[in-house]
Amino acid sequence: MVSNNNAPEAVTAHKLESDLDKLLLAVPRGGKRRRAEVTLVGAGPGDPELLTIAAYRVLQEADLVIADVLVSDDIIALCRGKVVRSKKSKGSAHSAQDELNEWMVEGARKGLSVCRLKGGDPFLFGRATEEIQFVLKHNISVKVIPGISSSMCSSLCAGVPITSRGVANQICIATGHGRDNSFPNLPEYKEKCSYVFLMAMSRLEILSKKLMGMGFPSSMAATIIEKATTKHQQIIKGNLESIYVESSKRGVKSPATIILGPVISNIEWHQNPEIEYESGGISYFTRFLDE
Repeated sequence: MVSNNNAPEAVTAHKLESDLDKLLLAVPRGGKRRRAEVTLVGAGPGDPELLTIAAYRVLQEADLVIADVLVSDDIIALCRGKVVRSKKSKGSAHSAQDELNEWMVEGARKGLSVCRLKGGDPFLFGRATEEIQFVLKHNISVKVIPGISSSMCSSLCAGVPITSRGVANQICIATGHGRDNSFPNLPEYKEKCSYVFLMAMSRLEILSKKLMGMGFPSSMAATIIEKATTKHQQIIKGNLESIYVESSKRGVKSPATIILGPVISNIEWHQNPEIEYESGGISYFTRFLDE
């Protein structure tokens, strides 16, 4: 693993511009000006071994990495260039997003290799569309490198197949936050469907009540995977009625993936609870429930 001597820090617009000027002087150009370009990179769920080869290469080569606040420290440590973190928090998303957009454009205009590092996959509830549109309006090229979304891999960490023949033949992926922090439209209940909610932990209590009010059974199996694929991972299981209380007892915070559906309760095997997640996406299944 490559150590990053430039730890992420709070950066003002003035300080960032000064830092970018210094980077520009320090990066060898070989007499040829680099084309203005920004690369959006999916960081995956948190485990560095689950990065794509293309993503790893960009992190190694980028002069400036603009990272989401929830990207894991282990992945940040792979970056060789300057790293700045998003300042997004509850109630400040708009201003923080505007700042991120300006950072991308400013860095690219100065001739730096700019990586916009986003958790999971950039195109799944990641505001990638807005960021790409902003960058293109400034005549700057954009590349996108996909990442593994927690909506798919978190279930593995809990020993839950997101689909299973005869049990769940559909997947519904939804967000807990709509535009301008509104409450999003919720999906309809279907018996053989797995429901995956992202960015919904802060609204879990009201989300559970709304779903039950829409006809989702209160006994519907539920699982939450917090910080999936990292050393801080924890898994909470319950049902739709109890999962908020159970997660509150354990102090669960974002990033966390919420899964509802029959795949949680109708599969005959599960993971050995004494064996933790192993780096690289390895999950152990060691015995049947009826043994």
